[in-house]
Amino acid sequence: MQKSFVLSILFILFLALASAAQTMSCVKGDFFTDYRKPSDELKAQLEAAEKKLCAEIKEDSALQAIYGFVRGAIVRVYKNKAVFTVYENSARYKERELSETELKNLQKELAAADLETISPVGNVCIDRCSKYEFVSITRQSGRRVFIYSSERPTPMDGIENFYAALEKSGKFRIRYYLQDQFKEMKLLFADDRFWIESFWKNGDDMRVLVIDNDAKDWDKRFSWRKFSNGVLGENVAQPEDSQYLNPDGIARFCNDYPFIIGLGQYSLCPDDDGLWKVRKGERIKIQDGIINYPFVTPDKKWVIYGKANEEWRNLYYLYRFNLATKEEFKLNLPAADFVGAAYYLVSQNKVLVTRYRIESRRRENNPSPEKPLFYLLDLETGEVALTTGEVAPLMQIVYRDLQPTKNPNEFWATIPDWKNYSQTLIGRYNTKTLTFTPLIKLSEIVFNSNDMWVDEQDRRIYFIYDRHLLSMPLPKEK
Repeated sequence: MQKSFVLSILFILFLALASAAQTMSCVKGDFFTDYRKPSDELKAQLEAAEKKLCAEIKEDSALQAIYGFVRGAIVRVYKNKAVFTVYENSARYKERELSETELKNLQKELAAADLETISPVGNVCIDRCSKYEFVSITRQSGRRVFIYSSERPTPMDGIENFYAALEKSGKFRIRYYLQDQFKEMKLLFADDRFWIESFWKNGDDMRVLVIDNDAKDWDKRFSWRKFSNGVLGENVAQPEDSQYLNPDGIARFCNDYPFIIGLGQYSLCPDDDGLWKVRKGERIKIQDGIINYPFVTPDKKWVIYGKANEEWRNLYYLYRFNLATKEEFKLNLPAADFVGAAYYLVSQNKVLVTRYRIESRRRENNPSPEKPLFYLLDLETGEVALTTGEVAPLMQIVYRDLQPTKNPNEFWATIPDWKNYSQTLIGRYNTKTLTFTPLIKLSEIVFNSNDMWVDEQDRRIYFIYDRHLLSMPLPKEK
């Protein structure tokens, strides 16, 4: 081990030994006592994270010190190295070793901040206020600096800038916590410039839709690329069954309504003045009114949409519109904050529609149901019938249909826990019986069916999580 590295670690230990007398707790330091203070929930979360770090340094004899932002970026100083870890979210982290120069610069920032005497840091903050803490923990004692601020506050700004620079430099190793449970789970692609938006596979032909964050022209940010051995290849055609891009090759965004199913060379675009057929250089109005979330049936005969109540714009009724005759029919359902169609059930020749309440829109005598209700719509008669079957997989369809299994009326699907962001269930979904059979549960990770592709022949599941492409074995079924 080089002499300079040993001296660097001894300096850090000196900072710790110069602290106030030890107390029974691992981390000391005040939280704010006035109005700038963490909620009881946040305080409990921070203290729980502190306890884990304290236990870590107590149990690992090689670990000498821990410096960093709790639940954010942490530097761990060992006897022979220093490791920088960034906790990106509840599912993954990335890490790399610090150089001797970086460790020396960390020493300077720690000394300049004078962590032992600094009080909680904050400023007058009304909006976008960040509440977090920096901890300094050694084998002898620990210190916290709680921060309540809308910007990087002095005197902690030097440390914050230093950690931000560390995160933007060096080569990181990315690790998912699920890889400890599923040993054959692989991270196939992760890149700060190119984000993975969609994946498609047919035999050895693999294609990914990427977003190029360096492209200045919005229309050129999206492209389908060949993918092989973890490397992006040349541009390729968009798969027929994954119509993310419209006929002009542009991502389907229209007045904040993404991925609208099109009519041939046109995309449907709703706004406060009606429903439009749109393509590059052309815009044709096909219906009046304040319309949202149009849904086109596969045969291009019907459009199902929500249309605002003339007396109260934030309440919508459901309609079916015949594209051939231009006739509009109101469904026999009460208005609601949100109404819309989700999926065409080929096995039943019906469309799944829904009504529900939006909590932020509070009003008296709101006819919206407290919990979402789902109905099956007969397109020809307009009759609707309430259903209690499992419909969660059908609510995820965005730009492509569910991927079929080898069994009739059965599809690969997920049921993610969007409310708590705690898990995703992967399984088989039957559109005739509206039943879901789970095969595997992935904890602390959330993605929908459009973010997944199953290769039954190779027994492999591919999925996208937060811009990354991963894969894992398809579990054997009993």
